[in-house]
Amino acid sequence: MVICELHIIEHEYYDLLMSTDDMFTVDKPLNEYRLIDLFKVIDKMREDRENASTDEVR
Repeated sequence: MVICELHIIEHEYYDLLMSTDDMFTVDKPLNEYRLIDLFKVIDKMREDRENASTDEVR
């Protein structure tokens, strides 16, 4: 099975991706990103979306 997903990284998530936040490795340069950084931000987006939908149910 192949799953194709599209993620648009914008606003605060773009700012996070370009930052040197603690969620990234120590040597991550400011205003640059690597593939692993991209996946960390996508995971954060998914987590935030799941938390938001859980909060709506309560």
